[in-house]
This record gives sequence, structure tokens and C-alpha cells, in this order.
Amino acid sequence: MPESATNYLQYFWMPLFFVLSGYMFNTNKYISNFSLIFRKRFWSLLIPYFCLCNFLCILGNSKRSLYGMTHYLEY
Repeated sequence: MPESATNYLQYFWMPLFFVLSGYMFNTNKYISNFSLIFRKRFWSLLIPYFCLCNFLCILGNSKRSLYGMTHYLEY
């Protein structure tokens, strides 16, 4: 594909993903019990997100302390 077409399509990838995922979402499974969808989404999305954030914070802090980069907040 030509580079100009790729650059043009790049603007539509993320909106297209949201449109398709909303179209494919099955609401019939969750109509009777909203707490079910909340619990499933919480455990499948938020817990891994917070674990990854904590891991990256620990990794970043250990990297700063190992290399002596304690002046990153000073101006």
C-alpha cells in the first residue's frame, strides 16, 4: 500500500476499532444483571491495569535509584 494511503488510514484505525467493538458487544448477556458486567470488567480490565502500573512504577524507581538519577524533579 502506498505510504500516503497508510497515513490517511491511520486516522481511522482507532475509531473503527471502537465502532466495531461496540457493534459486536452482546447486551443480551448482561440485561438482567448489571453487577455481573461490572464485576467481570473490573476483574478482567482494571486489576491487570493496576498491577502493570505498579510494576512499571517500581521498575522506574529502581532504575532511577540504581543509576543515581535522583535529580529528575529538580529544575
